Amino acid sequence: MNNLNSLEIQEELQIKNSKSISVVTSLSYLIFIIVCIFFLNLLLKNQPESLTTFAIMPIGTILFSLIMIFLEIRKMNSIVIQINKKGIQTYKRALMNWDDIENEKIISRTFTAKESKHDFKNEINYLFFNFRDERIEIKIDDLDITDSELNHYLKIYRESFNQRQQNISNYKVH
Repeated sequence: MNNLNSLEIQEELQIKNSKSISVVTSLSYLIFIIVCIFFLNLLLKNQPESLTTFAIMPIGTILFSLIMIFLEIRKMNSIVIQINKKGIQTYKRALMNWDDIENEKIISRTFTAKESKHDFKNEINYLFFNFRDERIEIKIDDLDITDSELNHYLKIYRESFNQRQQNISNYKVH
């Protein structure tokens, strides 16, 4: 894990989906493809006359898995959150200026299944902030940044913005 003090501060922080989660998901779909090809091979060897009837399901699964792998690769390379000195931009929204953002922080929610006889609790982390009287929450567990790193960057970019605003107001006074 990186030491937070040694994190390099860029002009803009681009946060993407976790590559490891995308790779594991893609490999899972690849396993479905391999199993379906094996099943098609068995069908072809044993019952070539009824191939069209029984081959629909494995071929459909192969096509579905290929589409899902393609979508997973696109998702892996897409930017979910961008943070810079001007504000925060998400994949669903245009740039939200720091002037309009308040109370930015990382929050955790714990979920338990009431049907379960086990005491399993699932904790999910979110980037939370208010933007013009609207509550924004973005799940961050599947991103390529830890919650502590993101919190650190939020503080740095907020302080940078506040410092710039302070300098501008001091310049106008003089």
